[in-house]
Amino acid sequence: MTAKETPARRSGGHRRLIPAASRALASLLVALALVLTNTGMVLAADEDDGGPHEQPSHEVGARSAVAQTGANPEANRKAYMTLLFQEINVRRDKAAAPRYDYMADTGSEAVNAYLHDLLPAMVAERSCFHGSDHPGSRAGWDYLEDVGIETELVGGEVLACPDVQAGGFWTPPGIADGWWKSPSHFKTLYGDVNVRIVACGAQEPIKGGLAYETVACLTLKGEK
Repeated sequence: MTAKETPARRSGGHRRLIPAASRALASLLVALALVLTNTGMVLAADEDDGGPHEQPSHEVGARSAVAQTGANPEANRKAYMTLLFQEINVRRDKAAAPRYDYMADTGSEAVNAYLHDLLPAMVAERSCFHGSDHPGSRAGWDYLEDVGIETELVGGEVLACPDVQAGGFWTPPGIADGWWKSPSHFKTLYGDVNVRIVACGAQEPIKGGLAYETVACLTLKGEK
């Protein structure tokens, strides 16, 4: 699947950024048992603040993990996203960038709603794109604004979509590695020292709940 990159829009506003959840969330025990394996993934271009445009629709070899799934889909997703947040912060350390705080509830629910609305269009068009790139779709930051987050604080967005043809699927380590290996994704998610908060979402479990059809993260500068 392919996608194009567009600069993230920033709008003004007087809403106060909802405080990020404490890093204590990262200490939660992930409820999924993980076994490392190998797979592939296709990444959509990230949206950064006006950086050079590119169309990386290549396969990226990355670590993945197969997880034991439980009976509660929402609990599974929260555990999955907690592990993704941990994997992202490990790579922030490697990039010598400040660790993120995780907006675990309001922000991530907004990102989930964004992907819920965007996924049908991507499936119908057999493509991978940001909402801001698609006529008739709303941008990810619009969903953050809906819950009272100032969109002018959004730093960028990274998105991953399924590598259906190659049979690939992703786990948190695989996604985090794929974003690390893509220069444009690296710049947005790992290389920007000004963003301090991340809100991530996932939509539509696949492989028996071991992975998701699409995953996105939006970065924010923090509270004014």
